Amino acid sequence: MDTKEILKRLETGVTSEIIKDLVEDHSARAAEMKRLYNAYKAEELSILKRPELDSHQANNKLVNPYRTNIVDQVCGYMFGEPISYEVEGEAEAEWLRMFRLINRVEDRDATTGKYKTICGYGARLCYIDNELKERTMNLPPWEAIIIKDRSLDETQFAMRYYEITDKTGDKNRLRIRVEWYDKKNIYFFNEGDDGRFHADQEKPSQPHLFQYVPVIKFKNNDEETGDFEIVEPLIDAYDRLVSDAQNILEDFRAAYLVFEGGDPPTKEEVDEMKRARAIGGPGNVKYLTKEIQDQFLQNQKQTLNANIYKFAQAVDMDDEAFHSAESGEARKWRLMALENKAISKERKFDAALREEFKVITSYPGGPNIDYLDIQWEFRRNVPIDLQYLGEAVQKFAGITSKKTLLSLLPFIDNPDDEIAQMEEEAPEVDLDEFEDEEE
Repeated sequence: MDTKEILKRLETGVTSEIIKDLVEDHSARAAEMKRLYNAYKAEELSILKRPELDSHQANNKLVNPYRTNIVDQVCGYMFGEPISYEVEGEAEAEWLRMFRLINRVEDRDATTGKYKTICGYGARLCYIDNELKERTMNLPPWEAIIIKDRSLDETQFAMRYYEITDKTGDKNRLRIRVEWYDKKNIYFFNEGDDGRFHADQEKPSQPHLFQYVPVIKFKNNDEETGDFEIVEPLIDAYDRLVSDAQNILEDFRAAYLVFEGGDPPTKEEVDEMKRARAIGGPGNVKYLTKEIQDQFLQNQKQTLNANIYKFAQAVDMDDEAFHSAESGEARKWRLMALENKAISKERKFDAALREEFKVITSYPGGPNIDYLDIQWEFRRNVPIDLQYLGEAVQKFAGITSKKTLLSLLPFIDNPDDEIAQMEEEAPEVDLDEFEDEEE
């Protein structure tokens, strides 16, 4: 359904028909996201489904986990060093510290990053727990539908749906459970035997205590595609190539003897030959061999490997350049494609975090914090060439401020604090001593 049509139908409230239509429309996308997530785990891949053509021939199904590597690489690059959060004010900073601690924010950010990198977007739910604390949790993206007003770019409704097991007598049946969110309340629905969605009689609705829809979408990019989707045909081709090469090697080991000028031996004679390690009889005997185009196979593997990393904007860490004597600064240029992708992801993540804090700080029972005052910084998880940085700082000394120079050093989080500490540790100068010496 078109978003405009959905919003028009929702003017009179959510109904069973609307929920059913949304589930049906989203089901294909949800199935694809589940497939992508399973592919990341190296499950349900096309190579694993390859049929056996001949029971006498090898049929290897070798998986090369490029998908896992592509996702883990960019997530480690972006979230290996946790996002740093800060806010001015002692009370506000303490609230932020506790919020990060209770919600395990570092781990949650990394998981959100993984979901969106695989599936195209991630989803996060904000809620108030039994102790009236602001909490967040990640939702599998295939369970989340977010409905936005495109003219306002603001979430109007959100729906979470998932399967539950309903036991009736001795039979178990899977039913769909729905949580519907608007700007004030949560509504609960259960799928009935008639295929319709009925309001939960025990808990039909309850306020979620925020002033905005508490489900946040973390987009991977504008197209909402995963990082390895575009190179899946190349990865599948690499799996087939490697598997077929292994098949050739294994079938080659089961080589055949050719008896020229004579009849092949009987089974008893073969057994005797194995025992005596000798062959008797007329004619010439040789192995039937098959020539393997190993250089062609190697060239094709290298081409596929290079294209996979190139078009996924990832980095092949087995590249010789990363094992050479190149400086850390030179290697950064080889990370340019990965960095460009990370910058795009960072901007989308930044926008979603801003929306999340807008929701969280709208809780009336929470601290009086303007969500725009909360700041954060992404830090890249890369090896640091301290020698290069040290030389750079020395070269720029005298032509730029101490604060600017110290900000270049990644192990210094707060240049102002560092300057204050340096001044405190500097030896005091007794001016009276200089006056006495001059006299």
